[in-house]
Amino acid sequence: MERGEARPDLPERVLRVPFDLFRSEAILRLGKVPEEDLVSIVDDVFLPLVRPVPGPDD
Repeated sequence: MERGEARPDLPERVLRVPFDLFRSEAILRLGKVPEEDLVSIVDDVFLPLVRPVPGPDD
């Protein structure tokens, strides 16, 4: 799967999402966050938020 480019107009709150989710996971687990959870935070949560919205010509 190709990750692509992020939109340039992202709000600060959206940019903080992966870090906030990581911190939450680390606190709840009291330790290391598994790599598969990190990949999920990026691929399943963050990337869909930041991908360009397809236009009518796409």
